[in-house]
Amino acid sequence: MINDSNQIYQQILRLIQICDYDNSKELIEDYLNLDKDNLEILDLYAEVLVNLDLPDQAKTVLEKSIALGPDSNGDKYMSLAQLCECKKALKLYLKGIEIYKKQLENLKDNTNDLKASLANGYSAIAELYMNSSLWYKYKFI
Repeated sequence: MINDSNQIYQQILRLIQICDYDNSKELIEDYLNLDKDNLEILDLYAEVLVNLDLPDQAKTVLEKSIALGPDSNGDKYMSLAQLCECKKALKLYLKGIEIYKKQLENLKDNTNDLKASLANGYSAIAELYMNSSLWYKYKFI
């Protein structure tokens, strides 16, 4: 494991916050060389790759994160859904929503962030259905 991993994690977050994706990508890759299965870092890596317009690499990283921690959070499903075709995207959105619902059930004090994520998941599904060309092409129902 990396020494001072929390400091490195905080540095990665700062770089992402100021949209310095090239340097955050480098730092994340260094981190992953030492701790390749860190789910939080993998999810941040995917976010950085999307912002660097590397969707295929982001997709691979998200798929790895899902394989390592399928029920760890719904956000990775939402992110991957945005990179996939409609039928697969719908399944991913539904899985993310399922995870958000379980998290809400397990929390005594429901957080607004989690509720917003759940609402965003439903909105994303609605957008899939509202695109008429997709509706007829994939016949969701």
